[in-house]
Amino acid sequence: MSAYMVEDETINALVNWAVQYQGGAQIRYRFAGESIQINHDVERAKMILREQNEQSLLARYGDSGREMFGGPFRSEPFAVQVPIVSLIKACHCYAYQACESADWQASEAFAIVEAIESALVRALPGYGDAPWGLDSSNVNKGAICLSQLIGRKPALRASLEPKAVR
Repeated sequence: MSAYMVEDETINALVNWAVQYQGGAQIRYRFAGESIQINHDVERAKMILREQNEQSLLARYGDSGREMFGGPFRSEPFAVQVPIVSLIKACHCYAYQACESADWQASEAFAIVEAIESALVRALPGYGDAPWGLDSSNVNKGAICLSQLIGRKPALRASLEPKAVR
């Protein structure tokens, strides 16, 4: 595959994880006024992602973008055994490669990847135990941020700037 088309494994891993995560029942996305569960039509979700990547290449490179499509998409069901942070980064990689069409943020592919990324964040270790919102009981205000202190004190900032050499 070309460097411009995400690998089939990226799309397969993202959608397969979504289906495997709590049986896929938790991962829904909103599109065209509907709430859609990814596991209701796994192959369709994968094809939507693939086609959006193709549309992005055409939007960016015109007809020469077709040369970057590679072969036909190979959908594979497999148990995803990849660290969650790698899957989050795969979402970012996919979005980077698929965002060139004018309707990207209104596309179904955007909604699918956003839903998967949101579920991945919620699946991070410690997320469930983290506080819902922050207040004085869980924010340490004792530390001083040097960059903020320097920004507030013009004289201190000036003393730290390099002197002009004559």
